[in-house]
Amino acid sequence: MNQFKKKRIEAIRGQILSKLKLSSPPEIYPEPEEVSRDIIAIYNSTRDLLQEKANERAATCERQRSEEEYYAKEVHKIDMQPFYPAESECFKPVSGVGLGNL
Repeated sequence: MNQFKKKRIEAIRGQILSKLKLSSPPEIYPEPEEVSRDIIAIYNSTRDLLQEKANERAATCERQRSEEEYYAKEVHKIDMQPFYPAESECFKPVSGVGLGNL
């Protein structure tokens, strides 16, 4: 397992070097420079804006999900016989009245 892990790390290292168009890792590692306050302010405002947008998206998704949960998730089909009153009730003959008299 350790050999597999080492080979995987070497493969990733090779991919990174090829993307940087380097044949080997750099020999000299320069010290990082001091970051100006303006750059830090821009970074912080961008980070806060992205967090705010992510919170808005999460709230929108939560609202949509709660609306979806309001409606039924399962549909139950119930077969019912159509309601037709009995023929005897609908077409009761009226005594003394015939079709010819209408």
